[in-house]
Amino acid sequence: MQPIFEEITEPPKEYCWSSLSLAEGGKKIYIFGGTNETIIFSYDLYGSKQWSIPKIDGIAPEGRNQFQTVSDNENNYLYIFGGEKNNKFFKDMNILNTKYSSWNNMMILGAQKIINVPYWADYTAIMLSSGEIVYIGGRQSTSPNGLNVSFAKMNEIYVFNTKSSSWDIINTSGNVPDSRIGHSAVLNSNNEIIVYGGASSEDLVTLATPDLVILSIASKPYQWIIPKVENVPKSRSFHSAAIVGNFMITTFGYIAGTQNETNLISILDFSDTTNVRWTSYDMIQASQTDKEETGLKETFISQNLAVILGGTIGGVVVLSVIIVVTILLYKAWRSHSNMRGRHQLPSSQSS
Repeated sequence: MQPIFEEITEPPKEYCWSSLSLAEGGKKIYIFGGTNETIIFSYDLYGSKQWSIPKIDGIAPEGRNQFQTVSDNENNYLYIFGGEKNNKFFKDMNILNTKYSSWNNMMILGAQKIINVPYWADYTAIMLSSGEIVYIGGRQSTSPNGLNVSFAKMNEIYVFNTKSSSWDIINTSGNVPDSRIGHSAVLNSNNEIIVYGGASSEDLVTLATPDLVILSIASKPYQWIIPKVENVPKSRSFHSAAIVGNFMITTFGYIAGTQNETNLISILDFSDTTNVRWTSYDMIQASQTDKEETGLKETFISQNLAVILGGTIGGVVVLSVIIVVTILLYKAWRSHSNMRGRHQLPSSQSS
């Protein structure tokens, strides 16, 4: 069955490598960063359904790519950390108050110890109900000039507490997976972060393994779990993912280890996180496989497929069904896919 999309009017042109999130209490979509010279775009979901450039007080942060915006649980504050642009790495934490339209650059403190946060790009970020942001994967540098670039360790998880404006590092136990970039991360209702896909080398050829892992954050230290997976599809990178009920929906991106684009929508049923199962749907041919075995109903697909990218770039779960976000990012991704920018990461420099 072919999912139905509603195309938004006149989206920003020549725009990629940006990050978006719900804002103003979920009434609007904000897009920050990327290749467009304008730093912020806003789309009114329920009013005019038009694009605008909001007027924001304070000092705006420098534009950047390869980062992720995270909204608080009320969708009023946007947290923008790190990123990279033209071989310059960032590690600043900027907060945008979308309710009162003002920027704030936070002074970062250590949680009971001094923590030197690295310059960081290509990570995923997850907002927890506690007000903590969990950062996973990506590339880290010891300087803004991109010196000594390395992949973030998966046995040490950086956490930013939005209430105390402080960083902490949480050690992990269990089966620690490969470091990676181009992955996704989403939070389910069991306080588990599902990490999927990506590459473990800067040439983007080496697949990160296992491609599907779960980070339990119910207690400290966090624990990595490798579930039993059925009907495994080809892994992908630089895709998008979101949670709908007990399903993780992944879409678009590249077949991991290649520069081949994919139109497949893959749905992971994690009702039992010790034994999960994939089902895939072709966006173009509308073909379906294993539909009866997985118990997926046409009503579920038609009503919930549009949540794929609503307020997420690899991580933040938003339960609102936002059709316009899906088509927006699909169009932006398609229009710039030939640039292969994601497949030409800056070369690591050595001191």
